[in-house]
Parts: sequence; C-alpha cells; structure tokens
Amino acid sequence: MKLPWDKRYLKISFHVVFTAAVIILLWLIMKDFSRTGRGIYLFFGSILRVMAPLIWGAFIAFILDPAVEFCQNLYDGGRKKNGGFRNRKAGTLITYGVLFSVLTFGIWMLVSKIGSLDMEAVSGRINESLEDLSDLLVLLQVRLAEIGVPGSMDIYYRQFLANITGNIENGIYTMFMSLGKAGSFFINLIVGFAAAFYFLSEKDRLFSKLQDSFRVFLPEKSYRRFSSFCSDLNEVFSGYIRGQIADALIMAVLFSTAFYFAGIKYAVLIGIISGILNIIPYAGAIAAFSLSVSVAFLSGEPVKALYAAIITIVLQQVDSIYISPRVMGRTVRLHPVAVLLSIVIFGKIFGVWGMIFAVPITAVIKIIYERIYAKKKEEYIKRQKNNPRKT
Repeated sequence: MKLPWDKRYLKISFHVVFTAAVIILLWLIMKDFSRTGRGIYLFFGSILRVMAPLIWGAFIAFILDPAVEFCQNLYDGGRKKNGGFRNRKAGTLITYGVLFSVLTFGIWMLVSKIGSLDMEAVSGRINESLEDLSDLLVLLQVRLAEIGVPGSMDIYYRQFLANITGNIENGIYTMFMSLGKAGSFFINLIVGFAAAFYFLSEKDRLFSKLQDSFRVFLPEKSYRRFSSFCSDLNEVFSGYIRGQIADALIMAVLFSTAFYFAGIKYAVLIGIISGILNIIPYAGAIAAFSLSVSVAFLSGEPVKALYAAIITIVLQQVDSIYISPRVMGRTVRLHPVAVLLSIVIFGKIFGVWGMIFAVPITAVIKIIYERIYAKKKEEYIKRQKNNPRKT
C-alpha cells in the first residue's frame, strides 16, 4: 500500500525536527557551559596559533601597503604599465630596506644607551633609595609613638618589604616563563614579514583572484554589497592606522621635547619609546611615566622625577582630550566628541581591547547607518512621489 505524501506536512515536520535539534543542542551547550566554552576557546586558539604567521603577514602588508605604493610610484617614475598585473617588488624592497634600517638604528641606539649605563652606580642608587625608605619608615614610627598613636609600624614595614620581594620574584618568574613565548612570537613575526613581502609585491594579482572568486560564488547583488562593504572597511582601518601613527609621532615629539627641557636624561629615547607605545591606549603614558620618573630618580634628582610625572600627566590629558580625538576624527571621518565617547564607552565595556578597536568599530557602525539611512530615505522619497498628499 502506497501512502500519499503531503509536501506541506513534510515541510512542517522538517521545521519541527530542525527546531527541536537546535533546542537540544543549545541545552547541551548551556548544561555544561564552562567546559563547552573552554573547548571552543581551545579550538579557536589552536587555529589562531597555526594561522599566526599568515595573520601577521596580512597585518604587516596592510600597514605597509601605502608606503610600498608610494615607493613603487617613485621607482616607476610615473610610468603606467599597459595590461597585465603590476609587480611591486621594487617598491616592497625599498620599503623593507628603509624599515629595517630604521629598526636597526633604533636597536643600536637603545643598546648603546643601555651599555653606557654604570650598572654599579645604578645598583648603589637603588640600595640607597631602599635605605632612605627604611629610615623614613622608622622615623615615621618614632613620630607616631611620640604623639601617642597605638600600634607598631614594624608589621606594616615587614609586610611592605614582603610584598616588594614577592613582586620581584613573580616578575622574574614571569620573565623566564615568557622567554619561550617570545621565541615563538619572533618566529611568527619573521615568517609574517616573509609572507607580507609576497602579499605586497603581488597585491594586484592576489586581489584579482579574490575578486574573481567572490564574483563566481556570490550573486551579483550580494557581490556588489560585499565589495562595497570591504572597500569601506579598508578606508576606515587605513584611516585609523594613519591616525594612530600620526598621534604616535606627535606624542613622541612632545614627550622628547618636554623631557629634554626638564633636564631628564635619555629624553629622546624615552620619548620615542613612549610615542610608539602610545598606539595602545594608556600604554604610552605608562611607559613615559615609569621610564622618565625612574631615570630622574636614579640620577639623584627627585625634583626632576616630580617634573617628569607632571609632564606625563599633562601630556596624557592633552592627548586624550584634544590631540587623539581630532587626529582620529579626520582620518576616520568621525566627530572628535564621537571619538572620545566611543573610547570611553568601549573601554568601560570591553577593557583595553575595547579602547583599541573603539574608533574603527564606531566608524564602521556609522557607515552602515548612513547606507541604511540613504536607502530608507530613497524609498521614502519614491513613496512620496507615487502617493502625493492631497491638499
């Protein structure tokens, strides 16, 4: 006996079974969320570790692409190639040469500055500082006893020294444990630079292959939307990187100049390091504060350490309130107030990573909103034309 098939009921049954399967899967995930989440984290973490050199290569290529384009145009002398794909190997070689020359000079300057330090004098200064701190605590204990304050400072003093010792031991342990990770990081970075060289020199060919692939596998309408969205992303993140580099250069000059006139040793070196680290929110200010205050304090002039601290705090406020919002606002086409608010809001919600990606994410959201708004407005105008109001 052949049973009749009802396609409508078969379709309903399929949706019921599919919905039940999704509910059961979600229930299993939520039942042991910690183990499931850890498994997902380990899975994607292993993929990222394997793909780390390729990710570094794409990131380096994205940053260096404007420089390679500029150097290639200079090398070509304005000549345009007719047909075929342009090979940018010359521009890539020039960019790599300039980049590694600057890095080599910076490392040499850093090593020479460190090598010129009198380590015995620095060690003696640290010991003297600890002895002065110990004498200060003893004097404070005596003064408190004279005015009748109960208790002893010995407990707090020992606890203070124990905390310092523990922090030093933890720092040394962390440093040795991170040596293996540092080796893996530098290997991935070296392979990333090698991959970036081919990405940069063969950019036209790679982009053509990607465009053909997306055009083949995506519908025409989806391809146009995807292509437009990728173009917007490229513009936003390119502007963001240009803004970060400009902000880092400005802060490096300001830190170096201010520390130089304050009479702090190694002012230019500290300024350059602080400016580079200023790409990460607050990292530049922390580096400037710790390095300048430490150098001024170890040089035997506590007043200069106070000057360094004041300079760092003032320049950080100027950068956060005025420089960064204006530079970022111009490069990613956001109002300075929007830049400032995005950094604050994303920082509160997502921490340091939120502050790093707050500006480009806000710019992308703005672009999506503007496109949706333009489309809705066009539809509204068409409706108004087709159905004019009767007066």
